Amino acid sequence: MDNYAPVLITTLNRTTHLKKCIKSLQKNPMSVDTDLYIYLDYPLKEDHYEGYFKTLSYLNKGIDGFHSVNIIKREQNYGFLRNQRCAMKDIFLKYDCVIRTNDDSEFSPNFLESINKGLSIYKEDESVLAILGYAYPIEWNVSKDATAIKQSFVCSEWGIGYWREKYLKIENILKNKYFIKSFTNNQKKHKYKQLI
Repeated sequence: MDNYAPVLITTLNRTTHLKKCIKSLQKNPMSVDTDLYIYLDYPLKEDHYEGYFKTLSYLNKGIDGFHSVNIIKREQNYGFLRNQRCAMKDIFLKYDCVIRTNDDSEFSPNFLESINKGLSIYKEDESVLAILGYAYPIEWNVSKDATAIKQSFVCSEWGIGYWREKYLKIENILKNKYFIKSFTNNQKKHKYKQLI
């Protein structure tokens, strides 16, 4: 493979977790060919400041072991979801795929190779939305007429590779309140909250 997906980490004040996450990525042989993007949110409340300044100090010391390290510091609080969505939008202006993770994930030394291979192999397969570093061990032994959602648009946050076009297509579906329209019409007594 010639092109490696960048890694995107969103963070705020969990310095110890972030250090472990980055250290685990540095142990991947492909890290030296990988662009790392860290989007540091700004504190919302007083409780966040101590951890935020520790994280800021850690990032300011510099991180090595990657093709490039790009640190984007928010000047106001975006909150977890907005920080993540805006970061994804930024990345997709430059790249056609990304590996996204939360700051509290730790990875095996073959994680980057595995996700990048999956992104390459399944790029044209419309039945594959993303490449996961981990998936819950759930067996989908359900009958054809079962009232279970077998396909999920929500993927675990423990390292996930997305392609730009597929991600934007699903984001569009969710923004149009697909699940709310589909399920609340038939089950008025249940209320469903949608985050996008």
